Amino acid sequence: MLESLDAAKELIVHGSQIILEMIGLGIIVAASIQSLMHYMSGIEHVRLEFAKKICLALEFLMAGEILHTIIAEEYHELIVLGAIIIFRAVLTFEISHEEKELEEKLGKRKADQ
Repeated sequence: MLESLDAAKELIVHGSQIILEMIGLGIIVAASIQSLMHYMSGIEHVRLEFAKKICLALEFLMAGEILHTIIAEEYHELIVLGAIIIFRAVLTFEISHEEKELEEKLGKRKADQ
């Protein structure tokens, strides 16, 4: 009985992790294509919108990694997952910080015009 519950838990976690990672991947691909098209057509603020979408994608990817910690069986696996989560969190923080700076610059430009 306990083995079947563990197998069900693993199946649910793996399935959910794959779904979250695919969503994150889809956001990255769609944002990249959209940003490239906007850049080529001369639309402004491409970088800001791209940064917002990358942050969203990283959050989905982190959620998938967090789910994976539920079924991690060995300490070294948890260490690797922790490192990945920390790395993605730092990336998200840095991109969010850059996003705020871009918004401030755009706000100043609009105020000057």
